[in-house]
Amino acid sequence: MNIMSLFGWRYHSPIARFAAFAMAVLISSSPALGQEIREAVGKGDLVAVDALLKGNPALVFTKDSHGTPLHVAAMTGHKNVAALLLANRADVNAADKDGWTPLHWAADRGYKDLVALLLADSGDVNARSNDGETPLHLAVRSMRPGHKDVAALLLANRADVNAADKDGWTPLHFAADLGDRDVEELLLAYNADVDAKSHGGFTPLHFAVAEGFADKAELLIANKADINAVNDRGETPLHVALKGRDDLVKLLRQYGGHE
Repeated sequence: MNIMSLFGWRYHSPIARFAAFAMAVLISSSPALGQEIREAVGKGDLVAVDALLKGNPALVFTKDSHGTPLHVAAMTGHKNVAALLLANRADVNAADKDGWTPLHWAADRGYKDLVALLLADSGDVNARSNDGETPLHLAVRSMRPGHKDVAALLLANRADVNAADKDGWTPLHFAADLGDRDVEELLLAYNADVDAKSHGGFTPLHFAVAEGFADKAELLIANKADINAVNDRGETPLHVALKGRDDLVKLLRQYGGHE
């Protein structure tokens, strides 16, 4: 009998289950054994992936520096292959070398249907990468087609709108820095902290002003951003505008901004 058939959990003995798990770990520790399935997943070859898993169920757990086969499915957008892997007990919350889960990858790439699939299989909507980024951070900053819809889906599934990464950036900081008004509005509708401060004490308004996004800055002000918030260098948004953003100087002074 193929010893990997033990991984089918046909035995009720705890010892047998442990032996099956140990064998799965042993097999998954060899990158060479997982190369074929990762290549098939990357191509979206559902038939090949299914055949490989039937011959060796533990291949679903193989892992290299880029993650598991499910990571590959998430980054390449192959929803049907991802569904097959999940049906074969793929770890939906496995992390790659950067701490990204499959949900991070799907969110970054703007694959809404795949994000929905992973969330339905208990993907951690607030999982943190090594840099402290959640899938929502990645959806916001990716700027890929569909990223707003992905952000909306994550928020509807209780993503932390005010999660801060290792630099203290919230998703609203990214939206303000990138000048994405639609996503800014979405985050504010979910009660994003308009005055959240990054490391260094910068608010989203500081960022919008620094990048010259007048309409985005005005949106933040309309949502009661502190127009005179001070960063760790003692700079208000007006200080930032005075460094070459003349169009924003007038706007900020109009709303009571001062140095």
